Amino acid sequence: MRHLGKVPVWITYTVAFIILTCIIYSPLFLDGRSLIWTVDGISQHLPILTAFQKMLKGIGTQSLFGWSWNLGLGADQMTTFAYYVVGDPFNYLVALFPTTKIEFAYQFLILIRLYATGLAFLTFARIWHFSRLSLLIGSLTYTFTAFALHIGMHHPFFLLPLIFFPLLCWGIERVFRGKSWWPLAIVIAITVASNVYFAYVLALGSVIYTIWRYWQQYRQTKTYARFWQLIYHLLSAVLVGVACAAVLVIPTVLAMLHSTRTGGQFANGLSLYPLSYYIALPNLVLNSDGMPFWVILGISSLTWLAILHSLRHFKQRWDLNSLLIILLVGLLLPAVAATFNVLSSPSNRWLLLSTLLFSVLTMRLIDDWKKLDSWDYRLFLGASVGLIIIIWVVNGFTFNVSARDLISYILLFVLITWFIGSSAMHLSRLTLIIGCFTLLCLNLINTGFGATMTSSGVANPQQLYRGSATSWINKYLDGAQKAGSVKNLV
Repeated sequence: MRHLGKVPVWITYTVAFIILTCIIYSPLFLDGRSLIWTVDGISQHLPILTAFQKMLKGIGTQSLFGWSWNLGLGADQMTTFAYYVVGDPFNYLVALFPTTKIEFAYQFLILIRLYATGLAFLTFARIWHFSRLSLLIGSLTYTFTAFALHIGMHHPFFLLPLIFFPLLCWGIERVFRGKSWWPLAIVIAITVASNVYFAYVLALGSVIYTIWRYWQQYRQTKTYARFWQLIYHLLSAVLVGVACAAVLVIPTVLAMLHSTRTGGQFANGLSLYPLSYYIALPNLVLNSDGMPFWVILGISSLTWLAILHSLRHFKQRWDLNSLLIILLVGLLLPAVAATFNVLSSPSNRWLLLSTLLFSVLTMRLIDDWKKLDSWDYRLFLGASVGLIIIIWVVNGFTFNVSARDLISYILLFVLITWFIGSSAMHLSRLTLIIGCFTLLCLNLINTGFGATMTSSGVANPQQLYRGSATSWINKYLDGAQKAGSVKNLV
């Protein structure tokens, strides 16, 4: 155990990531399926990655700087490619793969992005001096969120904000600690270049983090010292970062302003969500079935207990609890979701920002578990039973949930029992760690199965069978592309 304590956290995270990934995606592998979605995966993301690979390899005459009649009714290629692939730094790795392995490359890049989310989180979390165990657990809960697992197979570039947000907060924190703002400028440049839509969402999240962080500092020091210096350094980073990405940003923004998706009614005219939305929310805390208005929470049981622990010690955790209250209010109002969704429909994609908060809370609980008392255990048990009762009541006094949802609740109460039993029997710290970590991994696997399996327990039928995407690409023109070559030979 002493020797394991010397192993860098990123290595233990890597080993855990590989094991959990192999288990979570095993249903798809055993059923012969891939990570390519039958909807946008095969119709949008894979074809444009294929075209981008050919551009990088210099195959054909297609260029980014030109017009193509193959994009809808005709479109500027730079604008289209900038939104989907050009700004995504991971897509350039596709040049390392043969054109015959594009299907494998597409799936490999999904897993690389997923892996990078945990590394980005570790970069941010390490500056706060958490214990090694809490860093490992925090990185795993951040990586294997329901949002990341579900969206990674549908829209791979949606994983980018999970990578960039902790890095943006890391860069902002450096400025608050009097360090150089250049790393923040670099992260901003990459973020803005990667995708304009998510740059907007992350900009709002970064502003919230900056205001919250300054408020936290003011509460501690009761002084406005360095305010203008902070503003100057932060604005410098923003201006330099945006300027570096301008060549990709400007054409994409202009295209978005003329898109058919813009100009719609704010929040679809809703002041409140339909009643069905609020009825579904309690079960979505620990699970991700249904996902109305893009509500993808599915937090782990450990994170749920961490939230309860933070709220119980409200005054000592006022800083993080303030963010929890903002999150809860935002979840209830369509206007908040619409504001984050570029002033359009009330899509709760902004909840991806909450995963950083949830993981930090989880790490706090791990580092404070020696301080847990009987009142904490009573709250864990009482609030969890209360959650079950609420789900039962709002569903018409029935507990009609899927098998995976039921497993989530069973694991929750097993975890609570483990905490209480460990305290009562005075188990060693190592025993407590092993049990807690095992239950967390089982919880994350169960969450992952929500994306890779259907409710009947078989592999997700919305994922294409392996090889079918390659076959579709090769036969897309049904041999018509060979007509010019035959004519030239004659």
